Amino acid sequence: MEKTITRVFSFDGDSCEVVFYYDDTFNQYFGAYPDFEETPKYTLNGWMWTTAMQDACIYGRTEKQIECLDCGSCEHFRREETGDLIGVCEHELKRRKI
Repeated sequence: MEKTITRVFSFDGDSCEVVFYYDDTFNQYFGAYPDFEETPKYTLNGWMWTTAMQDACIYGRTEKQIECLDCGSCEHFRREETGDLIGVCEHELKRRKI
């Protein structure tokens, strides 16, 4: 079994590579996700990359308009595939103007 797997996430003409490391103790892969708070990254149209685990911002709301605790539960968080822990924030006020 390979000890590392690399996946490229793509949004809006931009991509982000994440390396997943196999952990023998838990018999599963864990991703080494970038810290987008420390080093922000934006798509070509200004959407901000984020992880589902990142603390929610002041705009974070669920579809039922309940305040979010993390980006993954926010209605503005977009994933490439269901279950992904990396994606982009599509809140217009957080979009970087180009």
